[in-house]
This record gives sequence, C-alpha cells and structure tokens, in this order.
Amino acid sequence: MKIVLWFRRDLRIHDQILIEEANKSDAEFLGFAQAELDAVFQNTSEVRWGERKKQFYLESVADIKGQFERKGIPFWFSDLPLIKALAELEKTFCFDEIWCQNTAGWEEQEELSWVAKKYKLHRFESQSLYQLEDLPFELKSLPLVFTEFRKKVERYSTVKKSCSSEICFRGAENAITPALPAHPTLAQHPNSAFPFSGGEQSALNRMEEWIWKGNHIAKYKETRNESIGTEYSSKFSSYLAWGCLSPRAIFWEIKKYEQEVVANESTYWLYFELLWRDFFHFTCRKDNRAFFKSMPSNLFKEPEAFKAWKEGKTENAFINAHMIELAATGFMSNRGRQNVASYLIHHLKLDWWLGAQHFERELIDYEAANNYGNWTYLAGVGNDPRKDRIFNPELQKQRYDPQGKYVALWT
Repeated sequence: MKIVLWFRRDLRIHDQILIEEANKSDAEFLGFAQAELDAVFQNTSEVRWGERKKQFYLESVADIKGQFERKGIPFWFSDLPLIKALAELEKTFCFDEIWCQNTAGWEEQEELSWVAKKYKLHRFESQSLYQLEDLPFELKSLPLVFTEFRKKVERYSTVKKSCSSEICFRGAENAITPALPAHPTLAQHPNSAFPFSGGEQSALNRMEEWIWKGNHIAKYKETRNESIGTEYSSKFSSYLAWGCLSPRAIFWEIKKYEQEVVANESTYWLYFELLWRDFFHFTCRKDNRAFFKSMPSNLFKEPEAFKAWKEGKTENAFINAHMIELAATGFMSNRGRQNVASYLIHHLKLDWWLGAQHFERELIDYEAANNYGNWTYLAGVGNDPRKDRIFNPELQKQRYDPQGKYVALWT
C-alpha cells in the first residue's frame, strides 16, 4: 500500500499523529504539502499571500521536507491548485490513500470534502490543544461564550500527552520530488518584533529561548500588551498557525516550567490564550460557513478610507504606526490588532471583512478560525454580539505608549 501524508497546517515532526500512525504501518509513505501561492480573493485580483507570509510558509515547508528527506522519505510540494497538484502526484506515486489533519475553516473543509469524493481520505485531529473527544460536551452543544467554554474545559477536560516525534516508517521508493519554488529572501526590518524564520526547528528554539533561557513566561501577563521588541510576548502564534509548534507541546512545557521554576498568573495566561485559540477553532468547526458570516457584494469597491488605513495614512498616528509595522514585517502585537480593527469598524465605519481579508494576506500568523473569529468578535457579529467593543486610540496610546516610543519607531 502507498499512502500520502498531506501536511496542511501541521508542518512538524514532534507531536504529529500522522507520523505516529505511519510508524505502525508497513505501507510506503510520501510527504506532501500544497499551497496555491498565487491565489486571489474571490471576485477580485487581490492576492491572498503577502510576501512575508509566503516566505515564512516556504521556510516551514523546507524544514519538514528536509527532515523527511534526511530519513530517506520523499516529500512533494506543489503550488498548483489542489486538484491539479493531486493529479500530478497521482501520476508519479500512484497512491492508495491520503492521510491528513482535519483543519478548521470553511474553505479548508470544502477542500477535504472534494478530496474525500475522489480519493480514500483518512482525517486525524491534531490542530487544537484539546481534541474533540476531550471536550465535556458535544460539538453541537459548544458554549456560545468563551468564559463558559473555559470553565467547563478547565474543570472536566484533560490535555493528552504528546505523540512520538521520530520517523520510523518506510519511504516510497524511486519517487522523484520537485524542488521548492524559488522565493527571494526578504531582509528583516531592523525594528521587527518578529525577526524569526519559519520551520519546526526555529519554533522549538524560540520556545526554549523564551520560556527557559529568558524566563519571559514568568512575567508574560505584565508585558503582553507591549509592542516593542521580541520578548514582550511569546511570538508562538506564527508557529502555531502553520503547525510548526504543537499546542500540546507548549502546554506541557508550561507545566514543566511551573513544576521546576514558578507557577503564577503569567504562566497560566499563556495557557489561557491557547484556550482562546481552541474556542475559535471549535466554534469554526461547529458553525462551518456560517462562522464567516456573509461577504458584502460591494466589498472590493475599495474606499479611500480603507486605502489610507492599510497604508498607515489615517488621521491617527497610533493606528498608522501599527499598520506600517504590519506592512514592513508581517506582524503586529495583539494590542495593536484590537486597536486597528476597532478603528476600521467603529471610527472609519468600514466593513470588518475588508480588515479581515487584509490581515489574511499580510499576517505571517494568519489562520482562518482565529483571524475571522477575532474580527467578528470585535465587530459584534460573532457568538457574543456586543456592540461596545470600541477602543479609543488616544486613550490606548496614553496607556500603552505614553512616551510615544512606539509611534516614533514606526512613523
């Protein structure tokens, strides 16, 4: 039997259920990843992949591809549309089954449905901290509000131990795989808060440096709303988004740190944010297409105010600084994201979809459930539909950038 291991948003070896299951099999395996890097948004010519997002993804694919090939396992990457990519792969490998991660997102689920109609597809759960069977309720009964979700999960659920991290299965013989597409290496901006490369090894190094060598996790709750430098937050989000880092690996690293060094509000807060990630993930899985609401028909008649917002040319310097940082680095702090989103929705009175799709294109750590979940939350159209989540940018600047250092850095 010949099986394709399709890596979607799980570009890693550690805590990898596909590898754990492959290690139990006598089949021949080939690694596979696919991304249509030139894709555009529906009904527009706007590209869906910003250059920094594209670079980080290709670095992440290169890392796992290299790990496979050093073990003698071929790894195929394609930037063709999925239908064409699998057809090309089938010509070369003549596979019997495809194994992959079950990923949240309406388009992602549509892809899986199409693949399941044409090929024998086996889906595994590995994107979230808790698995579906770990939850103390059925998916259809998922709480609508995060606080209720958190309390029930914390009281009744347990995080499983991580899977095996070693490749012991057999690779497909004589499978010639294409090289990754060439992509110019973008220089890191000197002020970047995220000067890190993609890939599992970079992710594991970052976790070791930030948690253990720097002990930054011990004061994370105090620093998490800052915006300058690399250490005010974990910067794990990009590695989580592409699956270079497992949420379970982070959880058990937190527990180890709490046992050996200190357990406090800051160590809990990192776990708390993994819970938020799970909440959006499972809500997206439950609601499917409805999670993303309805796209306005006139969305891409781009208003001048939106152009000024995305280019950092609004009337507010605090907002501009964050948008300039995003354009220059592919990253923005969580505090910044809330401010610029609120400004677009409540001050400029623009449709939240414009901002959500801009973030999808530009953010290195873009991931459907969390990106669109956060935008609907701030727009008051998500599960907890309040209309008062409005951030006053002047008050926010006074509180989080009182001396104007962040604005001066980027404007």
